Amino acid sequence: KSAELKIHKKSVFLHVVFEKEFDDAVPNGTVIGGDRGWTKLLVLSNGKFFGAKAFNHHLAKIRKLRSELQSAAARGSKSAKRHLSRLSGREKRFTADFLHCLANEVLRGMSKGEVLALEDLTDIRKRGNTGFKGKKFRRALNAWAFRKLQEILTYKAIPKGIAIQIVPAHYTSKSCSGCGFCSSQNRPSQNEFKCGECQLSLHADL
Repeated sequence: KSAELKIHKKSVFLHVVFEKEFDDAVPNGTVIGGDRGWTKLLVLSNGKFFGAKAFNHHLAKIRKLRSELQSAAARGSKSAKRHLSRLSGREKRFTADFLHCLANEVLRGMSKGEVLALEDLTDIRKRGNTGFKGKKFRRALNAWAFRKLQEILTYKAIPKGIAIQIVPAHYTSKSCSGCGFCSSQNRPSQNEFKCGECQLSLHADL
């Protein structure tokens, strides 16, 4: 009888770590503000809007599929459990790729010496999980990759000589960027900002 030789193919991954020094960014006096959100992933004070419609739509499809697979897995489906594992990796890869492309687009429009100021959203999940927002909003907020976007922007900005500055987020949604007047009445609707003092009118995120 002839012996059958079975060859098992294995993947080999090489992980390389290296360090490279870059000079600290020297601010040239130009500061661009960035507002991160769920409807608009990022809005810059120079008037650039980076929407999240396609991003959120794709994640919604993944969440729906995950829910269906979890139900099947609960009924004992081994196939559903395997698909859940692969789905998790697919979601992470999609999110990372999307945020990398977004960061590249943002920094491509900036120059060496400029500063990108972002709100400090450290406790946004804690703040978003309280109050009247609702289960759907809280689930979306907890899936929001704002921290990952900040990390990617930070390390991509360093070699370009662009500085990332984190600023307090308190009252920024109610304060006028023109005169500084702060009031809840400045927000007549979710997407509209109209200053009660100097009458400046803009999109709320801008």
